[in-house]
Amino acid sequence: LLWKSYLSSYFCLNVIYKNRYYICCPCEEYKLNFQFYYVFVYAPASEVLKSKFWQDFTIYIKSLDKPVVVIGDLNELKHPSEKMGWAQLLQHFKRLNDFITDTSLVNLPSYGSSFTCRKKKDGDGNIFEVLDRALVSYEWIDKYPCAKTFHHPFTSSDHCPIAIEYNLNYIKKAPPFRFEIMWTKREDFENLIQHCWQQKFTGSNLYCL
Repeated sequence: LLWKSYLSSYFCLNVIYKNRYYICCPCEEYKLNFQFYYVFVYAPASEVLKSKFWQDFTIYIKSLDKPVVVIGDLNELKHPSEKMGWAQLLQHFKRLNDFITDTSLVNLPSYGSSFTCRKKKDGDGNIFEVLDRALVSYEWIDKYPCAKTFHHPFTSSDHCPIAIEYNLNYIKKAPPFRFEIMWTKREDFENLIQHCWQQKFTGSNLYCL
């Protein structure tokens, strides 16, 4: 949908890299003069191919020099609640969570269908999973704090369509940071600052700061 002509006044999108599993497109959003990458993914379902894919994909995402939106069928689960029916394997959670940690991305909130994939089996063996999602950089979510992923209703496919929704007319910029002199009047001010600076955080440099 990003290639629709009526969106050309909002976005500029081009393909710079593609392989059998993903397509990378630099995107410029004119309203906020914000540049980032869209990476559209169809990850392998075969266990034989998964390890190599996630290793290579992690390296590629970390090499990008702007905020990132990763969206598509990742063929992995993030949490046990994302699957209903049949057994859940530990590696199904580990691969995706390791990728999210290593790339400092965040799972975009979603609404609509509870699951994005349904596999019909005989009898009561139906399987429902969340395999499709959007992962975004902290810098991106700072620009679009109200953005969400909408899971459309299922049609003839075993996957439901997903789309990122945000209204460009209602984007609010974060208020500027302001230092308050009154903070220094706390008796434990210096100890508090030293304690906070010693804490360890995981994420982008901007998020950690």
